[in-house]
Amino acid sequence: MSIVNCPRCHRMFRRQGERKICPGCVEEEDLAYGRLCDWLRAHAGASLAEAAAATGTDEVMAARLLRDGRVTLMDLVRPEDRPRCRSCDTPITGGQMCPACARTLGDALTVRPSDA
Repeated sequence: MSIVNCPRCHRMFRRQGERKICPGCVEEEDLAYGRLCDWLRAHAGASLAEAAAATGTDEVMAARLLRDGRVTLMDLVRPEDRPRCRSCDTPITGGQMCPACARTLGDALTVRPSDA
């Protein structure tokens, strides 16, 4: 455990486990997640910008929640607002890459006995 500054609010906190943000920012993110999910269930087909504005959530945080897989109601979000693969730019349902690009990257990083 180490004392670090939160990258969002810059408060000092004791880092525990995998969390990179302070407990206050975690709570804020959890509340934003709940508001977004509730609003998206009631407003199918809304854009990410509309959902963020209607819930008072920062659009960057809303996009991060989608990209991180916390908001998984992808069928309620317009296709043009879905996160995109960082490699080939196709729409994805979560994570950073589509399965094909992730597999290609994994294969490229795998050391084969004949290469060693």
